[in-house]
Amino acid sequence: MRLRDVLVRLMLLAPGIAPPMAAQQPPRRLTIAEALKIAEKQNLDLQAARARQAVSQAGVRAAGQRPNPIGNVSVSRDAPHEGVLIDQPVEIGPKRNRRMEVAQQEGALTEADITTVEKLVRHRVRDRYFALAHARGVTAQQAEALALAQHLHTIAQDRFNAGDVAQLEVTQTQLEVARAQADFEVAQQEE
Repeated sequence: MRLRDVLVRLMLLAPGIAPPMAAQQPPRRLTIAEALKIAEKQNLDLQAARARQAVSQAGVRAAGQRPNPIGNVSVSRDAPHEGVLIDQPVEIGPKRNRRMEVAQQEGALTEADITTVEKLVRHRVRDRYFALAHARGVTAQQAEALALAQHLHTIAQDRFNAGDVAQLEVTQTQLEVARAQADFEVAQQEE
């Protein structure tokens, strides 16, 4: 017997071997609100953007600080023996205010980045949520098509046993059952 014949027979017998639809556990249902809440808490891009917010707030505080004085003490063998130097930078003009403005604007940009990332995450969650809902609908549709094909096979087999139809009809319905089973399994894998 060739491998192809064995595979065809297995495909034809597969509907009788497969577990019934009622025995399979239904997938966990997740609402869109729950999915958005989970993404809000666990998305790494969003967490990184929020961490940058703390850095920008620290930048605003640092920009508002005045420069520290620098002290230097020296001792040498030459005259004079000791020396003390204190250096205090003095900012002339509105340098400090401009530095604070730049830091505040960077903080505003960080807020805008966070908002953008939040919107992007919500958009992705919605896209994937509804793609999953569509895939589940396709799987349910394929399950119905499989059940219908199996029912038609049963009818064809009963009619063949009664002598109303030829063996070809039964074989064709077996083929349709195998196709429906394959389509159903593909839909489950895509889901």
